[in-house]
Amino acid sequence: MERIGQLGAVGLAQESSWGVPVSAARYLEVSRADIGRAISYEIPDPIRGTRGRRQVRGGANAYAGFINFDGSAEGLGEFLKATFGTVTTTMVSSTASGSVYEHTFRRLDAVSLPSLTIEQNMGGLTSRQFAGVRVNRLSLSLAPGEVLMAEADCRGQSEQLISPTSPSYPLDEALHHNGFTALVGAADCPEMEGWEVSFGNNLVDDIWTAGGGGDIAKLPAGPFAVSGRFALGLESTTAYETFTAGDYTSLQLKMTGGTIVSTWSYLLQMDFPRVRYFSADSPLVPERLTYEIDFEALIDASQDPPVEAVVLLRNSVSGY
Repeated sequence: MERIGQLGAVGLAQESSWGVPVSAARYLEVSRADIGRAISYEIPDPIRGTRGRRQVRGGANAYAGFINFDGSAEGLGEFLKATFGTVTTTMVSSTASGSVYEHTFRRLDAVSLPSLTIEQNMGGLTSRQFAGVRVNRLSLSLAPGEVLMAEADCRGQSEQLISPTSPSYPLDEALHHNGFTALVGAADCPEMEGWEVSFGNNLVDDIWTAGGGGDIAKLPAGPFAVSGRFALGLESTTAYETFTAGDYTSLQLKMTGGTIVSTWSYLLQMDFPRVRYFSADSPLVPERLTYEIDFEALIDASQDPPVEAVVLLRNSVSGY
């Protein structure tokens, strides 16, 4: 029987202990999920009286890949928690129709990050379950007139085949450019058009030790790096002057979605209090002129605790 990906599913859940698999608790509508196993094979060439090759030796295992999906307020939380490491949740509204929660994500200053179990249902035939999955990099991007796109670059500890679980999906729509607003230097920036942001943990994914059976033994985080780029209409020289002067500025990207209850809406807000432009290109072309600005977000010591990025997520999920 032929299998097609349209009948598959991707589920995930947060682990209590790294590498100990748990059943999927949330499902995502993905455009591609490609986490897989890579085995380090070696074909030796010993001297044995022939030019033929006789054997192949299997070595260490690595589990890595990407998940691409439309970013919704109900579907981003687990990946944000796995990327940043810490979250603070506050109930901001409670009515007969439902409750509203705000989750604030900040960088964890430790090398042991939260982990996920991720299930890839291969069209209903079987599911590939990956345990001990940590986020190496989470990238978010928004193009004019389109929905928020998310890509999670993952590393895992082990894999097993399981029977597929039954998916159920959040009802909220993906966040859209229609609800996008921006601040640069604490001032409204209506000329901003689209953007990309990347949160990187630089995981160390090549630690194999005795007794591990070829699977990685540890998956610690390296330096936390926040970078991105955005496009902006060339309506002043402010961005160019900020770049050439080497000044720092602040950046806020906010996306508001549909209604949760009453006047409360789904929300994703990213604040970068101390940003440095690494380029501010504005080529002279016959069409409309724009800036392409690359930036890095660095620690702002005036914050308590010092942070380079704070992400606020508002939805109906009670906690992560």
